[in-house]
Amino acid sequence: MIRQFIKHQDTWEADLNNLTPKHKLARRQVIQHYIVLKDVFDRKYAPLSVEQIKNWHRTLMKEIIPNSGDYRKDGCMAGMKIFPEPTLVSEMMDSLVKQYNLFDRNHFSPYAVAAWLSHAFVSIHPFSDGNGRLSRLLGNYVMFSYGFPYPTPISNVKRAYMKALRLADRDYSNGRDTSHLAFIFLENSNMVFSNYLANKNLTQEFK
Repeated sequence: MIRQFIKHQDTWEADLNNLTPKHKLARRQVIQHYIVLKDVFDRKYAPLSVEQIKNWHRTLMKEIIPNSGDYRKDGCMAGMKIFPEPTLVSEMMDSLVKQYNLFDRNHFSPYAVAAWLSHAFVSIHPFSDGNGRLSRLLGNYVMFSYGFPYPTPISNVKRAYMKALRLADRDYSNGRDTSHLAFIFLENSNMVFSNYLANKNLTQEFK
């Protein structure tokens, strides 16, 4: 699907008209996720900004939800967790971005920073939908900025990922313990490298 998009990227939206609504949505989600992931990689060394996060969300959720890229105007909750009131979102996002850009990278591992940013963002839950997807993309933004060449998948360990989020939520008042989430980033990035090194064609690349 992605190869087809790359070949016909100027007409991919028109091509969706030939699909059923269900398949159209699925393909749109995959392609728009790829577009954002590529942009995240291209901007990995640029300072993070609120406007950039909004732009990524706008692309990620285009024609999937109304008002993509705009902060939510309603309260929301997931399970027993109640997210901040909409009136607080803008200020909290400004603070989050400022704090991230002030991080001293020499004193924190990429896994710790990726876990912190990902969880802090999803805890604010600034948009009406797509927060989880974008939080994981932000985690990859951090990993890329530290020089990791490949995306770090998280969705393939969904149960462990959700548990790590709950554990971080539990210690929120004490500054949030995101060590479990950091370990998931570590474990999955190692898995990506292991899969690459296990590639039977790898020896051909170095000849």
